[in-house]
Amino acid sequence: ASMTLGGLSSSFSNAIRSGINEAIAAQESKNEAVDVFAISDEAAQDVERVLHETKVSLSTIDMSSVLLRFLAAGQWPDVLNSEESAELGSALIRSLSDLDAHIGSTLRILKEEGVLSPHRSSLGAFQQSIQTTTQTLRNVRNVNDKPLVADNWKPPAWEVFKNSATAKFNCLGAGAAMAAVLNDEQSESGEVLKSSFKSIMTKLEHVAGEAAKIGPRMGQLDVTNEKVVKELEGTALAWMDASQGLVESVSSLFANKSEVKLENVSICETAAEAVLK
Repeated sequence: ASMTLGGLSSSFSNAIRSGINEAIAAQESKNEAVDVFAISDEAAQDVERVLHETKVSLSTIDMSSVLLRFLAAGQWPDVLNSEESAELGSALIRSLSDLDAHIGSTLRILKEEGVLSPHRSSLGAFQQSIQTTTQTLRNVRNVNDKPLVADNWKPPAWEVFKNSATAKFNCLGAGAAMAAVLNDEQSESGEVLKSSFKSIMTKLEHVAGEAAKIGPRMGQLDVTNEKVVKELEGTALAWMDASQGLVESVSSLFANKSEVKLENVSICETAAEAVLK
């Protein structure tokens, strides 16, 4: 899972750098302002692919978070006794075969092709496998016929890590999707589109840059400091919510696969600014 996320993070970051370079290099148009930009089929497919990759990354984070919670429960003091911990471990091993196959397939495609197209990697099947595995683990019962791991039990800072990772990939995915149309050599809009996207790409580059810093910062978090963790829970949740709004605004911008309206770009700019607050 970490290799998949690492590969997608690198791909998103490279796309954003390429996109901002295209926008910065574009000459300001001296012609009449353009309100609607045509985008090629190739660019529309690239945007669709990046948004698909973003969803794959978010599902991978969900999967990792679920498994981490159960693994932590098996080793956490006073949560399970030795027999229950062994039983949970056996359930994990039994339930992971299908999920492991999906992860392996996704990583193989990413390594071979450098991208994850919707036609080659099935998001629906992956999500169904996650759901099935989660339900299997939740159904493991103790001698009192209660779940071995209560639904409300979470290791310290679990939500901080999960929500921060989700926000990070929302930000990277949104920036890479926007950059996809700027890397389109077949675009009829050309320099006009690139110069018009300069402002939003500058903001998205800033958003992505801040998001990329989250890993090292989280690595230094003292999870035993309850006060700090509590404060970060609210911050991480707000960041995740804002990043989700950004992804939704970018998805809406490209809902029409043949053109982009300039007035909708300003909505994305507002969403990017909300992420940076």
